Amino acid sequence: MKTHERGRRGEEIARAWLEGRGFKIVCTNFHCRHGELDIVARDRESLVFVEVKCRRNRQAVVQAIGPKKVRNLKRSALWFLQKQRWTDTDYRFMTLYVIMPVDGSGPVAIDALEEPF
Repeated sequence: MKTHERGRRGEEIARAWLEGRGFKIVCTNFHCRHGELDIVARDRESLVFVEVKCRRNRQAVVQAIGPKKVRNLKRSALWFLQKQRWTDTDYRFMTLYVIMPVDGSGPVAIDALEEPF
């Protein structure tokens, strides 16, 4: 399975995981000049900006998001809030690590980090 396909499959798994826990998906793959937001979801009264990372194993999770990525995610989130005119909305960040085999088969594990940065 190619990297792009793994990423797309990982985002599908992440959306299903979020919906199964009561989140409502607002938007996926939002692009702006600062970068991309993988998933924007609503959890009760707040918005959750979800970064999805697909990995082969848990050891690869540690270096997945660096300082530049964090800065771009925060800027993208603020851009999204301004564009949607939701500037008074509570929001938070979440990172979902989708752990799956290289070929995309077999069991999948999901590690969720609330407020990862």
